[in-house]
Amino acid sequence: RIRRLLPAILQAAFINFVSLVACFLTLYLSEQEQWGDYTSQDLEASNELAWVALYLISVLLETALLKVLNRARSWKRLLLASLVMNVITFLVLYVYVYYNQ
Repeated sequence: RIRRLLPAILQAAFINFVSLVACFLTLYLSEQEQWGDYTSQDLEASNELAWVALYLISVLLETALLKVLNRARSWKRLLLASLVMNVITFLVLYVYVYYNQ
């Protein structure tokens, strides 16, 4: 099992990097002037929708990449893993950004 640890870490790093780039491109292409537009303390529905959109983009992209790299795994299992890990990531990011303005 330890022999599979390094490939798993490398896959996770690659997938998270691609997801990060995709989210930044989404922000850039959405014509928002600043990241602060998404993270203001006076949250509006549009800001919350932006966070949800970024979350969904990240989940879908990461699940697809996981499937490409792990063809033997089922879509259901990969989607579940991606959903859980992205919930954790986005909650931490949201709390960090919200409380450090």
